[in-house]
Amino acid sequence: TAGVIYAWGKDTVKLQEPRQHLGTIVSDVSCYMLPTPNRNLLEKRLRRYERNVSLLTTALSNYLATTPSKILQNVAHPTLPHHPAFSWAKKIPFHGSFFAFTWHKKYDTPGMHNRFIKEVLRQAKKQKVQITAGTSFGFQKSRIYLTSATTDVGKPFVRFSVGTENAYEIEKIKHMLISTIKKL
Repeated sequence: TAGVIYAWGKDTVKLQEPRQHLGTIVSDVSCYMLPTPNRNLLEKRLRRYERNVSLLTTALSNYLATTPSKILQNVAHPTLPHHPAFSWAKKIPFHGSFFAFTWHKKYDTPGMHNRFIKEVLRQAKKQKVQITAGTSFGFQKSRIYLTSATTDVGKPFVRFSVGTENAYEIEKIKHMLISTIKKL
């Protein structure tokens, strides 16, 4: 676990709670578990994440545009034209390996978020798709989780972190997510 928080002035005093709840504390042992970097392998892995997140976000965004959901508005990722960072993000080579689900206001609650996650996991099991519930990103298997659920420093949201699955597995994940959206 690790991350970055940017703060200055009197706000730095308030960092302990965000560090505890937003995944920005890294333990010494975590640092020692990192392998020696291999640039070629890292670039290949980042390209796989980029491809996987692009395949899923494009498909889900297109699905939600043509088949509106009463619960979900869309997905948020900087490679999608409706994202506020799209105009400048399209110029950078890597956009992150995760995206968030955006909700219609009435349904944007931790209770609905948890219900959605449980349904994703139920559908994944039923369809024999490997999805893990839990925080973090950068793993081989995709993950889904609720962030900022017990803190006052952020608004809870559902994050989906893609793994390094092959194109066939990503296609199965796409169908599983769409079937979950249909069920809600």
